[in-house]
Amino acid sequence: MARIVFPITFSGKVKLFGLLDAKNTDDGASSILKLYFAQQKVDMDKQRAAVLLAFNTDLLLQASISKAEKYHQQCVVKLKPIFKQHRAIVQMLKKYFFSNTKSLGDYGISIVGNTIIYPSNREELCNAIAFLINYSDGLPFGESPITEAFLTENNIDLAKNLLALPKIISLNKAFVTQDKTSGKYCQQRNNAIAPVTTNMRNTGNFLVTQFPKTPKNASDWGYIIDTSSQKAKLITVKFKQGAKSVLYSVVAGSIIQNTGDATLIITKGTRGTGTDIELNTGDTWKVARGYIEMTVKNTNLLLTGALNYMKH
Repeated sequence: MARIVFPITFSGKVKLFGLLDAKNTDDGASSILKLYFAQQKVDMDKQRAAVLLAFNTDLLLQASISKAEKYHQQCVVKLKPIFKQHRAIVQMLKKYFFSNTKSLGDYGISIVGNTIIYPSNREELCNAIAFLINYSDGLPFGESPITEAFLTENNIDLAKNLLALPKIISLNKAFVTQDKTSGKYCQQRNNAIAPVTTNMRNTGNFLVTQFPKTPKNASDWGYIIDTSSQKAKLITVKFKQGAKSVLYSVVAGSIIQNTGDATLIITKGTRGTGTDIELNTGDTWKVARGYIEMTVKNTNLLLTGALNYMKH
């Protein structure tokens, strides 16, 4: 039975709608979808308006994401060297108080067993760094284990770091705010295009039923059709960050799709030979001969990958 490989990315859905709408418009009164849309009460004017709204909201989303990434990058660049120096101080203090690690708490340092626990929240980390500096500065002269010799040897300027922290906190707050705004726009965009997505799925299934012997005719409306054997099974495999896996018994000529968040690299056979095939999120690829066994790698160390493929 023919299978529709439906787009999972927003841009893919917009592209499919454009092709579907153009074909239906060009066919005019003879369109095979005319009676179907009337029966299902599909108003293409409303569908176009929904796509336009979603598209315009996506523009706001992308602009918001860009701003969030800028704030995030500035935070990372400014905080990284300060945190590196902070860790050096903490490790020194850990050795200094090796027989009484509870004293580390006076400096705002959390330790469980023998492991230092740093705040995962960026603002809390900045506050912890500031607390340590202020506590050390408040000790009587000559009583702080954070000596001038240690600071000079490690090229650490505590006063400079303390002055930089409020700006980092401010940038982080701007990032958090912008990130929430991005989430709001993303939800609005997805809500706007949701009814269009449902209609495109239903329309695709209807078109396939109209061409039982030649289901690939549905591709005239923009759909990607997989006509693999009915005996083949649709398999979803996930790839952890940096993971690599070999897929066996892949159906030649079938359509595979990257359904995860990371770009995947496909090579031929169990040894991963030949030219790399790069499959971005949402992309599809028709399995060529010689790839019934293939090596798939997720080179991203932050994002999880996923792939749909047909298996004998």
